[in-house]
Amino acid sequence: MNVKGTFYCYKYAAQQMIAQGDGGRIIGASSLAGKKGKSTQWLLCLLDLMFPLGHAFLSAYCASKFAVRGLTQSAGTVLCSLTIISASIDHHFFQPLNLVAKELQ
Repeated sequence: MNVKGTFYCYKYAAQQMIAQGDGGRIIGASSLAGKKGKSTQWLLCLLDLMFPLGHAFLSAYCASKFAVRGLTQSAGTVLCSLTIISASIDHHFFQPLNLVAKELQ
């Protein structure tokens, strides 16, 4: 779903932007897991909360987010001549500010 849904969103967004003739921006939501392709401690902690049955999900999650990054890069290469720019953003999890302040003391 992650890759297929992204593909169709890009496809129809690009068609609309081409029809309007003004170009545009397509932004994909990726993850650090798709960038590094390996487990990181914060991701394992998150997966423990989301999926208490284990980390079998991690490989599929990394692969799907890596695919979103690749699809976004390919779309950017193909659509740049039509003034359509694509980019992906990686979401991060930050500690609440009160925890950061405690660590700094």
